[in-house]
Amino acid sequence: MGALAAFWEPVGRIEIGANPLVHRLLAFASVGSSESTHRRRGDPQGDPRTVRDAPCPWGGCCASPVLGSFPGRGAPVRAIECQRIDRREPGPRRNRSVAISRSNFRSPSKVDLGVMKIPDHIFRQYDIRGLVDGELTPYVTCCVGKAYGTLAREQLQRTPRVAVGRDNRPSSPALSDGLVQGLMRSGADVLDLGTVPTPTAYWAEKTLPTDGAIQITGSHNPPEWNGIKMTLGGSSVYGEAIQGLKVCIDTEGYGRGKGTCEHIAVLEQYLSDLAGRFKISRPVKVVLDCGNGTGSLVGVRLLEEIGAEVIPLYCDSDGTFPNHHPDPTVDEYLVDLIDTVRRERADLGIGFDGDADRIGAVDESGNVVRGDLLLLLFGLDLIRRRESRQKLVFDVKCSQVLPDEFTKAGGEAIMWKTGHSLIKEKMKAE
Repeated sequence: MGALAAFWEPVGRIEIGANPLVHRLLAFASVGSSESTHRRRGDPQGDPRTVRDAPCPWGGCCASPVLGSFPGRGAPVRAIECQRIDRREPGPRRNRSVAISRSNFRSPSKVDLGVMKIPDHIFRQYDIRGLVDGELTPYVTCCVGKAYGTLAREQLQRTPRVAVGRDNRPSSPALSDGLVQGLMRSGADVLDLGTVPTPTAYWAEKTLPTDGAIQITGSHNPPEWNGIKMTLGGSSVYGEAIQGLKVCIDTEGYGRGKGTCEHIAVLEQYLSDLAGRFKISRPVKVVLDCGNGTGSLVGVRLLEEIGAEVIPLYCDSDGTFPNHHPDPTVDEYLVDLIDTVRRERADLGIGFDGDADRIGAVDESGNVVRGDLLLLLFGLDLIRRRESRQKLVFDVKCSQVLPDEFTKAGGEAIMWKTGHSLIKEKMKAE
């Protein structure tokens, strides 16, 4: 593993060199329709919700008989397999964010899963991303969940267990509900983390007994956008693997099962874990601009718990981002942070993007500290802590200062392909 992986890999985590689950996705993309194992059935002129005993809670093609209770329908009823997916009749929404037994059935939410044509272009290199309603809907996330769960179960030859989180955009709860339903229909068990920063979902994958993590998030994009970030077996799902999911969706090659959903609160444990890893040796005054994103849930408290004096800026959670666009890598959106650092005579300023998986930084004078210099500072700190011979993976977007200074300090700088997924894989290989 590359040395810098220590900044985000939990202590004691054993990494695998190759990810067979991603390899399975790649294989699926290459074979296309020959992998299809399931097609819609039933009379196209008849009722698309034909059942034998009771209304199906999903209004679609249930994987197998499941149990659930619904308002106005008395005690729990047995839902028998529907004949095809065409339209969903929603059930009640569960608003409680409390843990439930894994044996309990997750009540379906009031989300319209109306069938739509899924645009190809939302399946991108590193994630799935599109405009809400027009391109990305609960139906789309449900299909992604079914495809993800199907291929995970085929590879593992057992029930996969998946952590699911979401950011604080207004569209995220419904999209998350669709995803969870799809995962459960494929037979996967879900740990529903609720609204959390994206790094928390990754942390949960490596800390809890899971096989992967999925985060509903629009990242640094405007609120009318949203998306899906995924990991499997400790590796990012990207490139041809994402196209493999699209092939599974197009061919309807879904497996069928009855997964469970357990609501679990992890933010307290997450904060405790992170705060326990750092200690500030001197007083530090920090201006923190969360941009009203999901980092608002943890940012101020985390910095305070490690000993910093924090001046919060836009740290109220509001996924409409009323103050500025949630991308701290763009100078235009750092203006307020810079002004506050100078006015408050702070030691530094930190800005989060919408899901808190990227940062921007300014020094005590309000000068922007670029990403390559931040990476260099982290790398030099590792050399100081662990002596020389540390490795640092960077890409062509970094300035020459980074490899020159890191090598001069005794480290090994390795240039690699651009893209966080590719960088992470290279770090593991090194």
